[in-house]
Amino acid sequence: MKRLDEIENLSIYIVCEAYSYLEKIITLGWIRKDSTVLFVLFRKSFQGTVPFSVNHVDTNKKRLNAGKTSSKDRPWQGIPI
Repeated sequence: MKRLDEIENLSIYIVCEAYSYLEKIITLGWIRKDSTVLFVLFRKSFQGTVPFSVNHVDTNKKRLNAGKTSSKDRPWQGIPI
């Protein structure tokens, strides 16, 4: 089994276990790559039907100076992880 398959299977297990322990679940998300991956994972976890609410968060905030950011706008950049 590939490493990504192992991670996906573990993630599906964690989602199902969390759902079985929690009474009320709601998920907030944006239409971006990370939320989209999470929603696909939810669908895989529950065979296509997600049994809890998934809400889209729209901040309605336009990004200023798109594409013209400097390193001072991103203070986390350059920090070793």
